[in-house]
Amino acid sequence: MVVHLPLYVYAESWKWIVYGDTRSNDFVHRQILLSIVNKSPDYKFIINTGDCVAHGDIRSEWEDFEKACNDLLGGMGQDQIPPKYMACPGNHDATRSSIGLANWIDFLQGQAREYGNDGLYFVFDYKNARFVIMDSDNSSITGPQYDMLLDAVKHNPKTWFFVFWHHPIFDFGPKSYQDSLHNTWGVPLYLSGCDIIFNGHAHYYVRTKKLKLNGDKNPPLDPENGTVQIVTGTGGADLVQVYPDHDGNGYMLASDTSDYGYCELTVEEKILRVKFILKNGTVVDEAIYNPNPKSDISITLISENAGSQLLQNHPNPFNSTTIIKFQNIKHGNVNLSVYNLRGELVSNLISERLLKGFYHVEFDASSLSSGVYFYRLVSLKTVVTNKMILMR
Repeated sequence: MVVHLPLYVYAESWKWIVYGDTRSNDFVHRQILLSIVNKSPDYKFIINTGDCVAHGDIRSEWEDFEKACNDLLGGMGQDQIPPKYMACPGNHDATRSSIGLANWIDFLQGQAREYGNDGLYFVFDYKNARFVIMDSDNSSITGPQYDMLLDAVKHNPKTWFFVFWHHPIFDFGPKSYQDSLHNTWGVPLYLSGCDIIFNGHAHYYVRTKKLKLNGDKNPPLDPENGTVQIVTGTGGADLVQVYPDHDGNGYMLASDTSDYGYCELTVEEKILRVKFILKNGTVVDEAIYNPNPKSDISITLISENAGSQLLQNHPNPFNSTTIIKFQNIKHGNVNLSVYNLRGELVSNLISERLLKGFYHVEFDASSLSSGVYFYRLVSLKTVVTNKMILMR
């Protein structure tokens, strides 16, 4: 007798790796690569969260880094698409210098050639996920890469959305809170359904709970649709202790360890399995996530969209003070802030719940130097940015 068993269709699972801050510690880095080979051999690609080497302008350090990958991984796969090994720039990679940038392009030539922008920031899709690599060290956070991020947010057909840059928004030790990154990148990423932001720079492993990135230094939790921050600065740099209540962040901490290792991510259609694995192969953290709903939020520049709710400041250019007007289309939380060209917060003009209607606020720039500034309105699912010119 022939028994007909039910046919089950299993979604293809695939795996990728994240770690950072190797910082030319060849001995530890090789132990981590060996652990990857033994515990996660079927990975598709690796993303380093920055500080691949200690001195990016010293070519021999890059050569040692490459040799470790060649010896244990069989190469960095720069001829593959996506490249087998990718990275976002860290401060020690020295891409601000011409020699450091030349080394970066030479040793990560695949991402530079395939995605442009010298491989410093780019977008790529793999299977059912979108990946965005950002440069929080060298490039302007409100310049072309900001436009790239907005386009990736507005035209994202993928189930999963992951973003990478070096400096964490929230800190649990000796580093500092990054308010400009939170406001400029974090808020629109949360509104668009970003699942996880990966960072390095801090030399520990931390996974936060799901957060509502609203621009506050201590934002609320959002267990359903929040964005997770994972810090993986555990590739070889000197480790530091995690202080859970640094900056009052203890409430957002889900898991942490001060030991060397890497993060393994396995995607199974609408299930994401996260593991942090030490260099000796021990799994010390595990979590399972479902994807956040992806929102095609409105993020525009006023000069390109006269029908937006944020009006051009007047006068513009201005000498000391100017008036900013906007229309709030629905009762709810509103944030109106001003940033400089480096993406640093200059002034938080409004952060409160407002009724529907038209509003105006005076911006006093008498203590600021001449130049271009950006002002941004965040209201419901809308983020609108415009620029103004201060002239003395």
